[in-house]
Amino acid sequence: ILEATDELCAVIDATEAALRDALAKVAKWFGPIAKGPTPPALNVPAAGAGGRKAVTVEDDKAQLPLLLIAYPIPGKGQPGWTEMSVVAQVLGGGKSSRLVRSLQYDKRMAVQVGASVTGLREADLFLVEAVPVPGVKTEDLTAAIEAEMAKIVREGIEGKEMRRVKAGLRTARLDALQTVDGVAEALAEGQGSFGDAGALD
Repeated sequence: ILEATDELCAVIDATEAALRDALAKVAKWFGPIAKGPTPPALNVPAAGAGGRKAVTVEDDKAQLPLLLIAYPIPGKGQPGWTEMSVVAQVLGGGKSSRLVRSLQYDKRMAVQVGASVTGLREADLFLVEAVPVPGVKTEDLTAAIEAEMAKIVREGIEGKEMRRVKAGLRTARLDALQTVDGVAEALAEGQGSFGDAGALD
């Protein structure tokens, strides 16, 4: 135990010395550089309905088709984004989500299906990805997905679904903060996206 403690102290001393050396070099090489002007904020148009568009991309190496449905939504941190991220979790966030239960388990229309938001700051996307079961037309799978989305608009989200989403988000957040990298990423995202390093606490 004594040897392990001595080794640990040696590692800590070496790490502190390396850190002091690195900070000294940063101050020497970058300290005299004056801060530049703050760039203006990007003027990205608000997300809106621009009409429906369909594009087919052929890939001769693909064994199964991939259906990707995208909707423009407000950017991360803007009004409406959090609500859409919750809808994505209810629709396609895990085995108990609506799309997975309906299209994978009940109707057997999809090999896999999921929903997500990309997390872009200025203007974001709400995405639904699905791989149809062989023999199922993408048009029929699209109609089934849109039916589930219309049901949420019509009936809202159930209390048990909201509790599941909250528990999942809380667990994911705590897991991300178990490492130094995770903490650093959270601080950087809070500062860069919201101007507050503690915004995501």
